[in-house]
Amino acid sequence: MNKSFSIKEARLEKGLSIEDLAHRLKISPLIIKKIENNEELPEKYKSYEKIFRNSILKLLGLYEISGNSKTK
Repeated sequence: MNKSFSIKEARLEKGLSIEDLAHRLKISPLIIKKIENNEELPEKYKSYEKIFRNSILKLLGLYEISGNSKTK
């Protein structure tokens, strides 16, 4: 299972919309949608992609304390 599917699946299991997740993390819904779909971010956000992805994973409970993402 790829990361983008895991993120979307976990978000849906928690009953969160992309807008809910964006509001909680103060990240644009566009960025969350692109990360979920494993699409390239706009140039001005590329350097922050890892931070955005890790924030999403932490909020959804897919990120372990050791810093490694969980796999299903």
